[in-house]
Amino acid sequence: MNSSSKDQDAAKVNLDSSFESRLELRELLARAAETEDPASGVGRICIDPQAYDDIFEKITQGTGEAQKRLTRERKVAGDQWALLEGHPQARRRMMIRNDRRLQSWGLYQCLLERSRALAEHQPGEAVESAELACEVARRLDAAEHGAERIADFQASALAAIGDGCRRLSDFEGAREALVQARESLENGTGDPLEEAELEHLWSRLQEDLGDRDEAERALRRARILYRRIGDPRLQPGFPGDPVHGQTAHRQRAGGRRGR
Repeated sequence: MNSSSKDQDAAKVNLDSSFESRLELRELLARAAETEDPASGVGRICIDPQAYDDIFEKITQGTGEAQKRLTRERKVAGDQWALLEGHPQARRRMMIRNDRRLQSWGLYQCLLERSRALAEHQPGEAVESAELACEVARRLDAAEHGAERIADFQASALAAIGDGCRRLSDFEGAREALVQARESLENGTGDPLEEAELEHLWSRLQEDLGDRDEAERALRRARILYRRIGDPRLQPGFPGDPVHGQTAHRQRAGGRRGR
């Protein structure tokens, strides 16, 4: 099956699900309309299912439009990075601050993914990319994304900065970034995935600083959080790098965070 066919099938499933949900809602409303509670002194409830159909239509339409917008943002993010790439870092940050077109979730995702891809072999560039992602996150529209989601976005970017700084042996910079990431998470959605990854990065930093006891405590907290959400990372027998071997999980979580 080609990509176009898959997209069409997915769209059909979504429409079918919406139709089924609407039928279920109408059935519940019909039952409620027939209900009469003598003890309450209230007669039969009069409900117009068509009014709820109109509300349902607006909700599903709004969700679809939001998804289309996020998809468009992802598509243009590569061109936006190409526009930024040729400038010094200070100039890039200024461009993001002054240009609303660069203050999008799509560019934020592009920059954060780039930072994670560069972290192991080019940590300096990874830090720069994460710094730009943080600049974008701070300027996202709270009415569109929600203040708690934006706090999560900032925490992810700050955690990536901390990871890059640690790899560069800038341990003070790493500590400062991870502490700020924790503060952002306190204002976020309480996403256990974000908390688990932050604890794991904190464990790595403490290991590099020689505090093995704190490193083990943080690793234990991360392991518990991963297990709580059914993520195999840090569990016995799981291969690979628990923080950076996360493409599939990120793809699954990305759509949720981008809304």
